[in-house]
Amino acid sequence: MPKKTIKNATIDTGFSKLIRERDQYICQMPLCQHCENHSLRSGGAECSHYRGRRYLAGRWHPDNCITLCHPAHVEIDQGPQALHVRLMVRVLGEIRHDMLVERLQRTFKYPQWERIEMHQHYTAQLRHLERLRSEGQTGVLPVVAWD
Repeated sequence: MPKKTIKNATIDTGFSKLIRERDQYICQMPLCQHCENHSLRSGGAECSHYRGRRYLAGRWHPDNCITLCHPAHVEIDQGPQALHVRLMVRVLGEIRHDMLVERLQRTFKYPQWERIEMHQHYTAQLRHLERLRSEGQTGVLPVVAWD
């Protein structure tokens, strides 16, 4: 029986959509002057990683990502680190931010079976959020991390 495999890009695509759905496709930058926090469902919403995707400890963790419009994403990525820290503390709160920072300092390696489980978990989470949206739920919805 052939071994199942899943590519990082496949997980990334689904996870990015999950984060954008969680945030209702609205830029999470407070008082964003670029998009005025309107829904970006028609395009322009991006999944921004607090710590880059090369760090597996946070690559697919919901607390490591937020939805930003493209100009805000560029501003955060190219601006001073303190701006990014302030944004994430505001979004997560100090305790969750500190837990995330601690997590990001660890080394993670995910074998294929875990990647497959993670992808299935986040796909189910996305379907759940889409169902909640179809029932009229608004705002940022909770996402359960895979691990």
